[in-house]
Amino acid sequence: MTIWLAILLGLIQGLTEFLPVSSSGHLTFFEIAFGLNEGNVLFNILLHVATLLALVIYFRKRILNIICNPLDKYVRMLLLSSIITTIIGILIDHFVGAEGNLIVISVGFIITAILLVCVNYFVKSKKYCAQDFSYKHAIVVGIIQGVAVLPGLSRSGCTLAGGVLCGAKQKQAAEFSFLLSIPIILAGTAYEIFKGAKFGFSVSATDILPMCVGCIVAFVVALATLKIMMKLIEKNKWLWFAAYLLIFACSILFYCFQ
Repeated sequence: MTIWLAILLGLIQGLTEFLPVSSSGHLTFFEIAFGLNEGNVLFNILLHVATLLALVIYFRKRILNIICNPLDKYVRMLLLSSIITTIIGILIDHFVGAEGNLIVISVGFIITAILLVCVNYFVKSKKYCAQDFSYKHAIVVGIIQGVAVLPGLSRSGCTLAGGVLCGAKQKQAAEFSFLLSIPIILAGTAYEIFKGAKFGFSVSATDILPMCVGCIVAFVVALATLKIMMKLIEKNKWLWFAAYLLIFACSILFYCFQ
C-alpha cells in the first residue's frame, strides 16, 4: 500500500463515517477498485478507531456528563438502544451475513437515499411535531441501527432518519445517533480484532507508515466533518446526500455491468 492510497482511504473514511452515506460501502468499493479487498482488515479497524477518537473528542463534554451520571435517563436510553442493536446485529450476521458485493451495496445506498428524501419532506410537512428524545425514539433507533449492519446502508443516515421520522428533534436525534455509535464501533472493532487474531493479520513493514498517515488523515477529516454535519442537520440539508447516494449507486451499477 502506498502513502497516497492510504491517504485516499483515510480521507474517504473520515468524510463518510459521520455523513449519512455509508463509510463501509465507500471503503469496500474503493478497496475493490484498487485491488485491496484482501488482507486489508487491520487498516480498516485502525481507520474506525481514528474516527471514533474524533467522535469522542467532539462530544467530550457530553460523554463526561454521561460518565458522571451513569444512572441518568439518557444513559438508560443509550443502553436500551445498544442492547437492541446488538441482538439484531448478531441475528443478521448469523442468518444473513453482513458481507455484500457491489450490487448489494448500491441497493443499500438507494434505500438510504430514499429514507433521506422521506426525512427531508417529513420535516417540512405539518405532520412533523418535534419532540424531545424519549424511550420510544431510542427503541426505534436501536432497531434501525441493528438492521443497518446490512451492506450499503448508512448507520448514521438510517438512525437519523428513524429518529426524525418518529418525531424526534433533528439535533437531538443526531447527537443520540453519534453517541450511540461509540459502543457499537467499539464492539465491532473488538469483534474484528478477535477474528483477525484468530486467523492472523497480514501486514508488511512497508505498510506501517502508510497506515499511520491514513489514520491521521481519517481523524482530522472526521473531526471537521462532524462539525459540518451538525450544522447541515440544523439546516435540513438532506437532499444533497440523497442525490449523491443515488448518483454513486448508479455509478457502481454501471461499473459492475460494463
